[in-house]
Amino acid sequence: MGWSYSRAIVVREEENQQTGVEIGDEILKINDQDIHDYLEDKADSSLKSDLQRKTVPAYTDVFTASLESIEYQIKKPNGQTNTIQVTPKPIEALTRFYGLRYVPRRDEKVEVLSNGFYRLNIYNISSNDTADVLEQLKDAKGVILDMRNYPTDWHGWQTILSWFINNTAVNDTISYSWQGAPNQTEIKQQPLSQTIQPAQNQFKVPVVALSSRYSQSSNEHSLIFARGGGIPILGEPTSGINGNIIEMDLFGGFNQNSAQGVTFIYTNMKANRLNGDALINAGVKPDILVPRTIQSHRDQVDNQLTAAIEYLKQQVEQ
Repeated sequence: MGWSYSRAIVVREEENQQTGVEIGDEILKINDQDIHDYLEDKADSSLKSDLQRKTVPAYTDVFTASLESIEYQIKKPNGQTNTIQVTPKPIEALTRFYGLRYVPRRDEKVEVLSNGFYRLNIYNISSNDTADVLEQLKDAKGVILDMRNYPTDWHGWQTILSWFINNTAVNDTISYSWQGAPNQTEIKQQPLSQTIQPAQNQFKVPVVALSSRYSQSSNEHSLIFARGGGIPILGEPTSGINGNIIEMDLFGGFNQNSAQGVTFIYTNMKANRLNGDALINAGVKPDILVPRTIQSHRDQVDNQLTAAIEYLKQQVEQ
């Protein structure tokens, strides 16, 4: 279930399931409760940012539901409304799901598109891959940097960005903070300034980076570098970096079956955007806003990738 344009849309389904629910259906009610109220109740117990209050519960609800029968009221693309009963399966009994994810994820590192354009799935690229990637891009007329998923290699994405940034990308948005002793009210901070220098073997071609609502933490860090180096960002606002999460238990920690313990969850990291505004619970705003649309789910197409290709075409024609 994906949260798109304030509506809950089925974006993937289990292979050979016989419930009558299909990709593209809109979920109106669950157990006779309006879907907005249902997800709001779920969000109240979530530690996610305001940007993720409903998107995360919508995505995870299918995995956390009990095995009791659930009543769904759904609306088909043709406007017909149906009420169906669904009995959830244990996780271990689930088979293969199909359908384009809300945030598409590819296995390839480099993909050849039309018009001499290339797509780099940066989240798959490690520092060991960069020489081969560089060779594949030698005839590129435009490049899409897909940064919608969490990167697996810090040095890999830094190297890739250095090929396309127009200037030194400075990221001084992060700092650690702590209370000084003996005066516990005194807060100290240590800035963590970082830079990426443009590479000597730069590509002088149009480039655009893709962002998603599930981009978080190091993913957002890389997007801030991209923007700092002059690379435009296309997609959705990111989730709002969660800092450096720390948990501390007192009296054994929180337990649903006991009222004795307490668990504190907090961050000792400060993270801002380049202009100084808070990044935590706010996220990185794209330069070109292109959300995933309900129709794109129904058609099983990546409309953000399509928009990025159109952007490159416009840049080449200028």
